[in-house]
Amino acid sequence: RDRNRNDELGVLSKSLDEMTKELNNRIKISENFSTDLVHEIRNPLASLKSASEIISDTTDKDKQEKLLKVLKKFPNFRDGILQLAITYLQLGRGEEAFETLSRYHALDPNSPVVEYYLSIVALNRFHYSQAWQHLEAAEVLTTERNHSPQCLKELRHALRCLHPNPQDTL
Repeated sequence: RDRNRNDELGVLSKSLDEMTKELNNRIKISENFSTDLVHEIRNPLASLKSASEIISDTTDKDKQEKLLKVLKKFPNFRDGILQLAITYLQLGRGEEAFETLSRYHALDPNSPVVEYYLSIVALNRFHYSQAWQHLEAAEVLTTERNHSPQCLKELRHALRCLHPNPQDTL
């Protein structure tokens, strides 16, 4: 009703209507973008997860070898699997993180980062002997590279406080 007025209130009313329509359009565009973005993120993650599952679950050696060749040829794809595992850890989804880290470990058994994370996950699951094994593997791998990260020292100390290394002798 006020839109039809020929005074300042009519002009203001029309201006507010136009602004409201424009805001609603922008909200719709933003919602569509968010939906598209979630879809774009989920697809590669689902692909990564399924590829890593196929490698570990299939008994067809030919399929395993082909997928391993692809993953070695495209390290960013392999790194995506590691990133998926780290995301699971950040979300507090330890079981999924452990499964994904284990799959990555099958692809690259020489990653000290994966050994470190596997040690932490094993520690959180009270699997102390596994935690020690992964910690020691991470230490060996980093020592070979002339590196001694503080995080491994701190993990060793925390693990020793919770459960002494079964291989330590008194």
